[in-house]
Amino acid sequence: MFKLSICTELVYQDIPIEQRFARIAQKGFLCEFWRWQGRDLDAITADPAVQINGILGYLGGSMVHPSGVDQFLSGVEEALSIAKKLNCKNLFLATGELTYEGKMAHDVAEHPATMWITLYKVLCKLAELAEKHDVYYHMEHLNRKIEHAGFPLPHVEDGARLLTEVGSDR
Repeated sequence: MFKLSICTELVYQDIPIEQRFARIAQKGFLCEFWRWQGRDLDAITADPAVQINGILGYLGGSMVHPSGVDQFLSGVEEALSIAKKLNCKNLFLATGELTYEGKMAHDVAEHPATMWITLYKVLCKLAELAEKHDVYYHMEHLNRKIEHAGFPLPHVEDGARLLTEVGSDR
């Protein structure tokens, strides 16, 4: 049966985030959250009804510039250990991260070929890690309209073709 998940960072903001998980579970929904760093994971999972459907699958770095790949993959490894602790099978990715001012928070390769090759290699590595750890990665698509100006990989079709080339359902 299909179940919806609710992003804990966006609801019940009048209570501490660690308490939001139980409230969401009481309503019959799965939970997801992006920022797990610094959270009391034991408190979050204390209620057996809480099911974590998804977390952020990296911590920083860049999957679209060669200089940021090592940091990106290091954060992926840490996220995988958190996913295991939370019994979470879904991890979210984005090809970029924006500052509060709407600018890219990391380097994006200037030449499109460099960006595409780097992204392809990173996604192939992620497919291997997903298989090894029995998880699934979900790449969030953000377009370049208004609040996402300059975001890499802004077209759904491009992302879909890239993932087809990687050739993994994970």
